[in-house]
Amino acid sequence: MKRYLLFLGAVISALVSNSFGVSAQTLAEAESYMEQGGEMFTAGKYEEAVDLFAKAAEIHKSISGEMDMEYSTAILNIGVACTSLGDFETAAAFISKAAEIRKVIIGEEDERYINVLANLGVLYYNMGKFPESLGVLQSAEKSMKEGSPVCAVVYNAIASVMQDMGLYEESLPYYTKSMECAERDYGKTDPQYAVAMYNLANLYRTLGRTEEALPYF
Repeated sequence: MKRYLLFLGAVISALVSNSFGVSAQTLAEAESYMEQGGEMFTAGKYEEAVDLFAKAAEIHKSISGEMDMEYSTAILNIGVACTSLGDFETAAAFISKAAEIRKVIIGEEDERYINVLANLGVLYYNMGKFPESLGVLQSAEKSMKEGSPVCAVVYNAIASVMQDMGLYEESLPYYTKSMECAERDYGKTDPQYAVAMYNLANLYRTLGRTEEALPYF
């Protein structure tokens, strides 16, 4: 039975800093590439988006090196665009690198780091790399604070990975927590709530607990 996960990926706007000794024109050029890349991504022109984000990344790398939030944002956007192109291996490399940079710069409890981890975990799941997915998602779970806006996605993804690994009973509470988070954060009309509810119902049906599944269909 197919399960559904919502990928969190959405390109992020440029973060403009006032780097000492760097011309405003250079930073404006990087910002322009990021904005154009976002427009191409929204239009479904993912290859063009990748090229533009890559140009922005090179500028930021030349200014501040790789340990830089603007650089991490640019390569994260490359990863998201590559995901839309179906180039999952390349996407994973860029998103993983963005996560490493953010872990160093902003720390493990920052939502901007946790969001990237959640994306990476869902990407690994869609690639069929379940152990890698579970490890990344559990790291995201440990870093999440109460009421985290990504908890619905993280819990749903953990449950789905566990279910595919045959850990049915272990996955149940995660689907339930995903539903609770989605209802609290987005409401019952949001797709994330529907995803968690659908997956929970299918798990109950897989376990032969049809009566418990019925209320969720």
